[in-house]
This record gives sequence, structure tokens and C-alpha cells, in this order.
Amino acid sequence: MKYFSIVILIILSLLTACSNEEKGDAVIKEAELTDFEKSLMEVAGEESFAFDIELNNEDVKEVHTKIDYYENGEFIDSLSEFSSALSESDLKETIRAVFIRQGITDQEEQWISSVITADGSGSSTIKNKIADSEEMSSAWGGIPSSASLNIGEKRIIASIVHSNKNQVSVLNSIETEADIKRATDYERAYLISVELK
Repeated sequence: MKYFSIVILIILSLLTACSNEEKGDAVIKEAELTDFEKSLMEVAGEESFAFDIELNNEDVKEVHTKIDYYENGEFIDSLSEFSSALSESDLKETIRAVFIRQGITDQEEQWISSVITADGSGSSTIKNKIADSEEMSSAWGGIPSSASLNIGEKRIIASIVHSNKNQVSVLNSIETEADIKRATDYERAYLISVELK
């Protein structure tokens, strides 16, 4: 009887986890890339991310992506804001959001943001001047598994930090102002977010 109770608890926990994942107007998770796609991402940029978005609500009209840039913990600028309108056929297919950072020189970088849908893709490319510093460390990461998205709510899905500190780390979940402060308290930091409209 003891083992039966444990099995029931495990099953209920799994069902609860699955149902929480499915809540919201969409679910976003790190894209499962083929080896070829991974190689392309590595060639394209030093730090890159790909996320898949599965919609649960047909009221979603567009996907809006944003990259915010910070220096020494202070917000500097929104480097890229890109929106992609969705068609009816897009609502039934997985949508992919891709972010690629390319270092051009020690003082300049380029960002590419792209939203890929069933009907095609759109992208934005922007160059950014960066503070010259002797960086020793960098780290980047995104959401650890899947997360829900809701219409009108911005969700930070990835971050990158560059620093001359001996230790750097990224937060997997950035939801509060205190999280943002901790995530950007470096010489350079980037927060990547997605919002459904």
C-alpha cells in the first residue's frame, strides 16, 4: 500500500507539472536543433539562442522580441525590437525565435533577431557600439525548460553577461526587478525577451 501511494503521488506530480506547462496562451522552450542547425548557429555568432513557441490561443496576432542592453547594471538601450505578425496558418505550427550576437570589433557588435513561421521569416539586424573593456569572463543561458507565455506579458527568456570579474553567472529565471538587477550587475549584460500581442 505504501508503494501504491508513492506511485499515485508521482503520477499526480507529473500531471500537475504537465498541466502547468500547458497553461497560458503559448509555451516557449529551447529549440531542439539538428546537428546541422547547431553548426549553423555556431558559425553565425559567438552567442546564439533558438526558441520554439507553441501557441494555445488563436487570439495571438504577433510575436514581439526585444534585446535590452545594460552597462554596469544600468539600462542603456533597447538594441532590437522586432515584431512579426502571424497568419492563420502560423497559429497551427511551431514558431521559432532566433537571436544571434556577432562580435565585429572590440568596440562594435551586431545582433540578428529573427522570427520564423510557417509562412516564412522576418529578421532585424542592428549594430551596437560597446564599451571597450578587458573582459575575462562571459556567460549566457536561457530558460531551463519550458515556460508559459501570455498575451501582453513580456517574458525574459535569455541573458548574456560579459565581465572582468573572476566569476560570472546567469539566472535561468528572471521575473522580478531584483532578478533584473542581479542579472545585469556586470560591465555588459543583455536581456532577451518575448511578448505575445
